[in-house]
Amino acid sequence: MRVLSIDLGSWSVKAVELDTSFGRYEIHDYHEERVREGQTPAQTAGRMVRALSRAPEAIVVGLPQGKVTFRNLHLPTRDRREIQNAIAFELEDELPFETDDSVFDHSILSQGSDGTHVHIAGTLKRHVAELLAELQEEGIDPDVVTTEAWAIRGLINRIVDKGVQESPVMVACLGDAHSTLQVHWKGFPVLSRRVSWGGKQATEALARHYGIPREEAENAKIQSGFILASEPRGRATPDQIEFSDALMEGLKPLFTEIRQTALSARNLTQMELKSIFLCGGTSLLPGLRSVLEEQNQLPSYPAQALSAVSLSGLSYSEETDASQPIAAALALTQVGQERGKTPNLRRGELSKAGASQGIDFKTLRKPLIAAGSVAASLFLSLAFQSSVYDSRMEELDLQVERSLKTFFGPLSASAVRTYLSNPERLKRAVRSELEKEREISALFNENPHSPLDFLNSLSGAVPKDIVVDMVSFTVGAAPGTPYDRSAAERGGVSFVLESKESEERLERLLGGLLAGVRKEESATLPPGQDGKQRFKVSFSGTPTESSYGK
Repeated sequence: MRVLSIDLGSWSVKAVELDTSFGRYEIHDYHEERVREGQTPAQTAGRMVRALSRAPEAIVVGLPQGKVTFRNLHLPTRDRREIQNAIAFELEDELPFETDDSVFDHSILSQGSDGTHVHIAGTLKRHVAELLAELQEEGIDPDVVTTEAWAIRGLINRIVDKGVQESPVMVACLGDAHSTLQVHWKGFPVLSRRVSWGGKQATEALARHYGIPREEAENAKIQSGFILASEPRGRATPDQIEFSDALMEGLKPLFTEIRQTALSARNLTQMELKSIFLCGGTSLLPGLRSVLEEQNQLPSYPAQALSAVSLSGLSYSEETDASQPIAAALALTQVGQERGKTPNLRRGELSKAGASQGIDFKTLRKPLIAAGSVAASLFLSLAFQSSVYDSRMEELDLQVERSLKTFFGPLSASAVRTYLSNPERLKRAVRSELEKEREISALFNENPHSPLDFLNSLSGAVPKDIVVDMVSFTVGAAPGTPYDRSAAERGGVSFVLESKESEERLERLLGGLLAGVRKEESATLPPGQDGKQRFKVSFSGTPTESSYGK
C-alpha cells in the first residue's frame, strides 16, 4: 500500500511516500515544494499530489500544535467502554472549549493491574472542517487527520533509545514562521508548545542590521550564515563577530522559549532535560547547536528523520533530514501497530466514511441482485452439505458403538457416550485390554525359549575334533513351564576338556549362541583312572534367538 504524508508548512509543503506491506515499510520518495506567493499551502499540496506518478491508497496530514491540545490521563479501569465514558467525563473540565464544538480521539499508551494510561488529542471541529475543505478543494481527501505531537512521539521512539527517554528530551522543530517545542518522556509527549518564532525572524534581523532586502538577507543566511559560541568567537574577525551578533539578535527569542519550555518540563516531570533534538531548515545554521549547548548545558543533536528510520540503511543529506521530520513522522503513524493506535480527529460528521451516504443504490441494483443469488445458492449448498454430514456422522457413531460392544463386551449407554466423547480415554482402554490379552496368551502358550532347543543348537555347534564332557547346563526354563518374559535371559554351561588348547576354540564357537559370552577361570582336575590330565571350564552369557533355532 502506498501511504502519502503531507506536512503543510508556511514556507514549503513537504511529503513522504511510504510503501507498506505486512508491518514493514520502505521509503519510496520524498518531496518538497515552495509555497508560491499568493498561494496557500493546500494549493501547493494539490499541485504536488497531482504530479505524483501513482495515486496513494492512504493520505495522512497533521494539524499544527497551535490548533490542538492533548492530555495524558491515568484511568483506574481496563474496560474499553468504561474508558470511553471516563474520557468524556474528564474532558468536560479539561478541554478549553465546549465539548459539543470539539472532536477528540484517544490512544492507549499502556495498561497494567492499576488501570490504563491514555493519550487524548482534541481540537475544535471547525479547525478540522476548514483543513478538509481547503484540501478537498484541491482534490485531496485525507484518511487520517492527526496531531504533530503524536507523530513526533512515534519518530522519537524510533530514533531515541528507551534508556535515554528515562529522562525527558526536547524536540525543537524550527519552522519559517512558527516553531514547535515538544518534551518527550518515557515514550510519549508531556508538553508541546507552538511558539511565534521562525527562521524568518533571524533573516529580518540580518536585513535590519545591514539595511538589505529580505531576499538578499535570506540568501546570505542560507549560504554563509553562522553564529559564534564563546570558544570560536575569540578567534573570529570583527566582521565575523558583527555578522554573528546580527543573526544572534534574531535568535534570542528562540533561546528564551527553549529555556521556558525546559522549566515547564521540569515542573511537570520533576526531572532535568537530558538532551535537545533539532530539526527544520534553521537547525542547519552553523554554530547553532554549540550555542544551545553552551547556554543550556545540554547536548544537542540533529533529528535525522529519514536516515534514522530508513530500513534499507540509506543515508540522506543533512538538508533532507532537517526538512522532512514532520512528514516522515506522519507517514510512520500508518506503519505496523502505530496504524491502529494513531488518534484520528476525522470523526463523527467529519469522518471520511460519511461520504458514502450519498451513493445512489439504484446503480447497484443488478450487482446486489446477483450477489444475493450467489449468497442464496451458497446458503442452500451449505445447508445440504451440513445435512449429509450429520447423517454420515450418525452412521459412523453407530458403527463405532457396535465395534465397542464387540471389543469390550456389554457396555452401558453412558459408557459408550463417555468413550465417544473422549477419544483419549478410549485409546487407553483399548491399549489396556490388548495388554491383558497378550499377558494371558503368554501364560498359556508353550515357552518359545526351550532349553532343549538351545542344547540341540549347542551340540551342532561343537565339532567332533573337540572332545568335551558337559557337566553343567543352565539355560531357560523347564519344558512345559509358563513363559515369563520378565525373567532374566541368562545361560551358562560347563565342560571338561582333555586339551587346554580347545578352550579358545570353544569360546569362539559359543560366541554365536551366547551374546556377551564370558569365560570363567579354568580349573585343572586330578588325573583320572586312565592317568590323563583334564581341565574344567565354564562359560556364561545371554542366549540369542538363533541359539534356540529361531
